[in-house]
Amino acid sequence: MGHARQGVPRVFCGWRLVLSFGTTSPRIVLYPFIFIVHAIAKRLHFPYFVIQGTCLLWVPRKGLTLFAVFYSLGNIASLLSTMFLTGPLKQLKRMCDKTRALATGIMITCLVLTFCAAFWWKNKGLALLFCILQFLAFTWYSLSYIPFARDAIIKLFSACFK
Repeated sequence: MGHARQGVPRVFCGWRLVLSFGTTSPRIVLYPFIFIVHAIAKRLHFPYFVIQGTCLLWVPRKGLTLFAVFYSLGNIASLLSTMFLTGPLKQLKRMCDKTRALATGIMITCLVLTFCAAFWWKNKGLALLFCILQFLAFTWYSLSYIPFARDAIIKLFSACFK
């Protein structure tokens, strides 16, 4: 039995996390799904950046630039969160593997080019194009962690475009 900072005792019982607030109050049972969703929402800031970017998309004259910047910050936060889970050196080694090197290179290049298009060149259309390329490169990079996922996607698109 461990104690939380606020004095709430916690007990991890198999697949449940039980919080007890004293002898007279009822126990609260958090099932693993709720616990995992809370941990992911707390650690991964990607959805927050995307939601902020989407809300700022409608700001006159600066909306598309703000969306591109917040979308890129969300992708950076996603990369940093996986580094938190596996460790920075192991993550960097995995990113430079033979199967992921091209997707990693395109993803990081598009991240940098998005910031260049947004701040230096001030070209909104190009920033949006680089956001789309970021999405595609990040998806291809993420699929490399799922066995045979890239092969399945290639077969799917080759069957669709025959």
